[in-house]
Amino acid sequence: SQQSWVPLPPSSTPGHEMNRNQIDAGSGSTQSGIYPSMKLPDFARYKAGAWNERLKDLLVFYEENGHVAVPNVYPENQKLAQWVKRQRYQYRLKKAGRHSTLSNDREEVLNRIGFVWDSHTSTWNDSFQALKCFARVHGHTSVGKLHCNPTLATWCKHQRREYRQLLKGKSSRLTPERVQALSSIGFQWNPRNLSR
Repeated sequence: SQQSWVPLPPSSTPGHEMNRNQIDAGSGSTQSGIYPSMKLPDFARYKAGAWNERLKDLLVFYEENGHVAVPNVYPENQKLAQWVKRQRYQYRLKKAGRHSTLSNDREEVLNRIGFVWDSHTSTWNDSFQALKCFARVHGHTSVGKLHCNPTLATWCKHQRREYRQLLKGKSSRLTPERVQALSSIGFQWNPRNLSR
């Protein structure tokens, strides 16, 4: 049978890959010597099986999509989407010093396959890169709804709204670093010169 290989992110040992078929849901360990030092955690059997099954699903998702950023709503495998959200929640608990089911072993396994812990930051960065590309092609950052990317136009509108909130001293998701990044590529904060 054909084997499916998932490349590890650049920070991993070069030349090593993990095969989803190497994950043994029963024992929670890798089967061959490809990654002898990488063992999946030996969790309680009733939880390890389900966790490892979702990990396999995540590797299949990677093979099909080229990334592991599973959307929150994913009708093809809603169990996987829920599992990914749960891993992120457990990660936040762990980082806050609270009880979490995300062990160091589980975190290491997910890190090795490039798991996206902060989907909001990842989405923002992707949109920012799309805007940079748009600016290179068009010579400006004024993405209008008439351009070929209405999603990017909506994102730009949202950044402006968040910026206005920031200027008013209200809660905003737009950090100073993001303001600086957008400004550095000539982002138009007030393209129609509306009074704030």
